[in-house]
Amino acid sequence: VTAQKLGPALATGCTMVFKPSPYGPLINLFLAEIVAEADLPPGVVNWVTGQSNAIAETLVSDPRIDKISFTGSVETGKKILEAAARTMARVHLELGGKSVAIHLDTDNLDMLAPQAASPSFFHSGQGCAMSTRVLIPQAAHDALVEKMVGFVQNVVKIGDPADPSSFLGPVIREERRTKIEEYIASGKQEGATLATGGGRPKDLKRGYFLEPTIFCNVSNSIRIAREEIFGPVVAVIPFRDEEEAIRIANDSTYGLGGSIHCRDTVRALAMAKRIRTGVVWINNGINFLDAPFGGFKESGIGREGGKFGMEEYTEIQQIAWKT
Repeated sequence: VTAQKLGPALATGCTMVFKPSPYGPLINLFLAEIVAEADLPPGVVNWVTGQSNAIAETLVSDPRIDKISFTGSVETGKKILEAAARTMARVHLELGGKSVAIHLDTDNLDMLAPQAASPSFFHSGQGCAMSTRVLIPQAAHDALVEKMVGFVQNVVKIGDPADPSSFLGPVIREERRTKIEEYIASGKQEGATLATGGGRPKDLKRGYFLEPTIFCNVSNSIRIAREEIFGPVVAVIPFRDEEEAIRIANDSTYGLGGSIHCRDTVRALAMAKRIRTGVVWINNGINFLDAPFGGFKESGIGREGGKFGMEEYTEIQQIAWKT
């Protein structure tokens, strides 16, 4: 996340101040050490660390700041936007998401099951563009969920993220795990079927671990389908036809990412053009760093990646003279 901001800012001649999350400072310390070894003038790249909200509030309200780039929650993004309005600083916000993965081909469920389940559990589900809503044709719903459960229980190993054999690590802190557990409880209360997971692994006492969790027969109107959980929880939603799949995909306050999985790429492209998200992947979920990445609706403002990301750090000036 930091590197995607550092690169274009340096390339366009900006000086910058980074305020990393207090819950993940070490990677930024490592990056700061690399920058310190580079031949950059002192003061071009600066880091400010700490847990106090006053640090970020001071930075975003300082009239000397020309641009603010933030990746994080919608709630914090709105506060930054409000503060920036007082100084008219330009703002780039990459915020939350409730991305869909629409699966249209169901003739090979053994192949489809890992494709449908695994993307939701990368980084323990702690990613804004994770496919946390999986849309499946109604006729194949039950059979595919059974295959997904088998994949999760037999393949998705929970453990130390430093262990290469681990698929799913812990979430970032205790408060986040408690919040995720509240979402799991709400899913049960609102009528979704818990297919697997939902608890804490009994053999992992250290670390904020949660089991990979799949809910099925989910209505798009309930909390686990509408709110960003930021954890290893996926909602499987059945649909009757393509029109309903598109309606469900767009029925969200978010609009960051989405994917369509279909061998008929003409059909998939036609659907992609009707989905209101900043990114739509067809038969993949790769974030290409030279392509624009960002969201519609409450998922953010502006773009990162390629020339579009660099333009975020520039301003247009007209110089006119009489010849």
